[in-house]
Amino acid sequence: MTGNDSMFTSLDDPGNKEQVTFGDNSKGKVIGLACDIDKNNVVVKSEKDKSMVFQGFRHGHLYLVNFRDMETSSTTCLFSKFSLGWLWHRIAHIGMSQLKKVVKKGMVTGMKDVTFEKDKLRSACQAGKQVASHHPMKTCVSTSKPLQLLHMDLFGPTTYESIGGNLYCLVIVDDFTRYTWTLFLGDKSETLDKFKIFAKLDKCEFRLNIVKVRSENGSEIKNYKVVEWCG
Repeated sequence: MTGNDSMFTSLDDPGNKEQVTFGDNSKGKVIGLACDIDKNNVVVKSEKDKSMVFQGFRHGHLYLVNFRDMETSSTTCLFSKFSLGWLWHRIAHIGMSQLKKVVKKGMVTGMKDVTFEKDKLRSACQAGKQVASHHPMKTCVSTSKPLQLLHMDLFGPTTYESIGGNLYCLVIVDDFTRYTWTLFLGDKSETLDKFKIFAKLDKCEFRLNIVKVRSENGSEIKNYKVVEWCG
């Protein structure tokens, strides 16, 4: 943030410095909580007794405050306090109970006299340990005819070659009939060519076109060649 106009490649002059313009071109007065703002100065007051906390002056497009010249009735020392236990927890990304076991068994060098207390719960930890709820089985079929929706998945390379020397297999399941096809591939790059042949054969057999295909978004299915052929 800066009040120096020369630091910007482009800058619109708002004109009236005491108002802001919203997206619908409506305007509002620049005010703040316990603040008095005008064209040249800003005064911040205490909410309790309305006494002045500090005063700033405008320089360019910013209000500046010199805290060194402020006169205060009392001196306040601010400091931050951290827990060594939470520091180790952040590095290890495991629970406090597990860290206690690690220290107790002496499994980490230099990790002594560290207390691990679960005195707070972080939102990131909660989200990371969430368990997905059960997805109930469907009681009805969403499709009304064959080839309306095909489920596809490619697995491999397998440990052993097939009789034909293939290491990959493309499994296709029709959502309506639950009929399953298995297409063997020597390499995953053959997926599109095999599927083209499969689509032509099924069109001749069922006299229907394939409407939708659902996969796990693998690169053998989701790539520009497949998109170009489907388009």
